[in-house]
Amino acid sequence: MTSCFLSFLRVCKHFVAKMVFVASLIFYGAFFPPEAIADDFQYLCPNLSEKAVASSFAQPVYQGRDGWFFRRGDLTHQFALTDSNVTMLKKINALLEIRGINLFLLPVPSRGIMGNKFAQADGIFENKYIYDEPFAEQQFKELISTLTSHGLAVVDVLGYMEKHPELDRSEFYLKRDIHWKTTGASWAAEAAAEIIRSRVTFTKDETRNFVTEMTGQTNIVTSFTNLALNQVCTDKLPHETLLAFENKDNSQNLDAFLADNSQLKSLVHLVGTSFSVERFKFNFAGFLRSALQVDVADYALTAGGMDQSLFDWAHKGDWINSPPKVLLWEFPYIDRLPVFLEQSARQIVPALSGLCSNSKNAVQQMSFDKTNKLVMNIAGKGVTGSNYYIASDLSDPSMRAPTLRLTYDDGQQEDVSPHRPERVQLANKLFWEISDLLPGNLQSVTVEFESPKTETGTLAICKYPTSVTKQASN
Repeated sequence: MTSCFLSFLRVCKHFVAKMVFVASLIFYGAFFPPEAIADDFQYLCPNLSEKAVASSFAQPVYQGRDGWFFRRGDLTHQFALTDSNVTMLKKINALLEIRGINLFLLPVPSRGIMGNKFAQADGIFENKYIYDEPFAEQQFKELISTLTSHGLAVVDVLGYMEKHPELDRSEFYLKRDIHWKTTGASWAAEAAAEIIRSRVTFTKDETRNFVTEMTGQTNIVTSFTNLALNQVCTDKLPHETLLAFENKDNSQNLDAFLADNSQLKSLVHLVGTSFSVERFKFNFAGFLRSALQVDVADYALTAGGMDQSLFDWAHKGDWINSPPKVLLWEFPYIDRLPVFLEQSARQIVPALSGLCSNSKNAVQQMSFDKTNKLVMNIAGKGVTGSNYYIASDLSDPSMRAPTLRLTYDDGQQEDVSPHRPERVQLANKLFWEISDLLPGNLQSVTVEFESPKTETGTLAICKYPTSVTKQASN
């Protein structure tokens, strides 16, 4: 937690310096009505922040200038990493490297940073909430620098835009939706392509001739955010629109002629959120294809947070026999990394390592046939800590929540239920990483499947390759 704590201290120090300003604001607000310190709003939304908390937003929402709206989550100042975040990302990076896959992280800058000029005057919102965009941007940049310092390849969208001052960052996001516009998606794709090309070589035979062109049409944005605003505002808020684009492959090779769009043959795999889902017409994957001139397989999931798409991709494992050269992980909620679900991390990381039965990384293994409960005794094997994990292949891919009981030779016990996330349709593999918080040696593992289901498959205790544990600890 060291890096997170230091970042917290920086935030505290910064805001202590603003105490005089806040005190004067409170004094001013005590003698003047809220309208006296607010901007002229485009839409009538009285008591918006309070109403939003009680609505599906479940958090304050503020109206900015020119029809912009900001959730409290859009106005975060805190961008930090915990030590466990760093270890997780290093392990993911190392496991992919073994398979020849280059990991690239794409943290999307927040709406508050990109749309700051449409915030209320001086960053002072209703109920005297203060947003200091320069400080938030500084914290975001420090996070990018920290990730890079740990040997991770990071797409620096802000850095790309600073190198291209002609780009208007306020055109990055929609005004009344959490997602980027096609302009923002295109800039992010160019930034991603720039760093990918600097680290990965695509041969002439691997490249295609992708072209992305505007159609002259627009797409209506079906926005849950806009819908929610219409439930709490007096005025009717119109739908926003996106420029429509068409993507073509003008290659003259046989694959293009046969319209072979098999995801498994794509050299770039994209995991991420609704920002990247192609049916939403932001066209990020299309812009990326044109910028890289290679095909991109899109595995993004809508409403899956920052982890479910990667969980799905890792557990399916279709890529193992035909690995891509690049895995690009897009996530717009980088401020949530410190609370990244431990349950997801303890399943995703070993899933990338894979099943280990009949391999040198298997400490112990067993087969089972049509049973609803397994017990594996592994006393005396010296299995302790996060260098080890449990792996099982299962006959029923619809199985959602088995239970595990891990007992240790010091008398401690861990009972867990590694759920398959809501947006992940099927998963016929079960993974669970052993915890560093339990210092004893693992003595036995009990797996109980959902009643009345029975399972057939294998169960193994696996050890990560030495190169992975070494890289994660450096």
